[in-house]
Amino acid sequence: MKNTNRCCGLDSQSHDTKEILKQVRNDEVAFFVSEDCAPDIWDNFVEKHPQGSVFQSRAYFNAHVGRQKTDAIAFFVFAGKGELVAVLVAVLHKSCWGLGNRTVIQSAPLLKTENPHALALLLQKYTKKIANRAVYTQVRNAWETEKNRSVFIENRFRFESHLNIIINLEKTLSQLWEEVHTHRRRNIRKAEKSLIFRQLTVDDFEKSYQILQQNYRRYRLPLLQKQIFEKLFIEEKMLIFGVSLNEKLIGALYALANNSSLYCWYACSFREYNKLYPNDLLYWKVISWAQEHGFREFDFGGAGKPEEKYGVRDFKMQFGGNVTNFGRYVQIHKAIIFNLAKFVFKIFSK
Repeated sequence: MKNTNRCCGLDSQSHDTKEILKQVRNDEVAFFVSEDCAPDIWDNFVEKHPQGSVFQSRAYFNAHVGRQKTDAIAFFVFAGKGELVAVLVAVLHKSCWGLGNRTVIQSAPLLKTENPHALALLLQKYTKKIANRAVYTQVRNAWETEKNRSVFIENRFRFESHLNIIINLEKTLSQLWEEVHTHRRRNIRKAEKSLIFRQLTVDDFEKSYQILQQNYRRYRLPLLQKQIFEKLFIEEKMLIFGVSLNEKLIGALYALANNSSLYCWYACSFREYNKLYPNDLLYWKVISWAQEHGFREFDFGGAGKPEEKYGVRDFKMQFGGNVTNFGRYVQIHKAIIFNLAKFVFKIFSK
């Protein structure tokens, strides 16, 4: 670990930083922020954290760092004589000419305890590092962060409502089935007559990625590089499930096991097979698999903004589950470029 006697690398003229450090001294707690952490300490912290997720793991960081279209940064807060108390992993998504460069912190920073001082130092260090590289930052919360909301707001993040759907798997399979909408149950029964569901292996990876690639090209949306998915899959940080017709893979779902939660990361199928209902079968079978393998919840991975119509949310809600609004935090680093990029994207979308 590098020398940590640099006062976290923050601007010594910052009023906010002075106040925070003064309060830290008053509370007789010493924190320092570093971009370095021993691999075993990092791994152990995330694995044992109640809200630990792949998104804040060393494996996820390594999968993105130094890529052509992505990069990653990580910050760690240590207390006392070197106890790790907070982790933040952020992924920079690059675009042409930097107009759409954005950074995503998935699942929110991991804190050992609710400590506003440690979180404030973490956010200030992060902002200083990323301000010249990204147009904006988005923190996609995976749990309720209301206790820390004031710290985010004081550090120039704004809160935005954003929905998600989470299915409680601590029920019997028959109970979960009863919560599925009648229309979906009918489609699933039809799909089972012609389609086969299974967990995919490394040999199936290339075919599964081709399905994702075709769908994202059709909707003209950016997709992560194949090497990122491949690395996470090989290192057993990601699971892939698929449905096949006569041995041809026609649908795939990429999932991440975050402790007791199975997170639906990406899912899609070939459009020409929609009448066979591959998506209906795929989601239900993965939910069933997660319940049978001891997961306590299935996380649909997002359901849009509450004030906007969203067909994907309507589809997901028909599998049961509870709607949550953990929301997101957003900080705009370059307002002029941000507004220009929004304008260009609006035209491009039309």
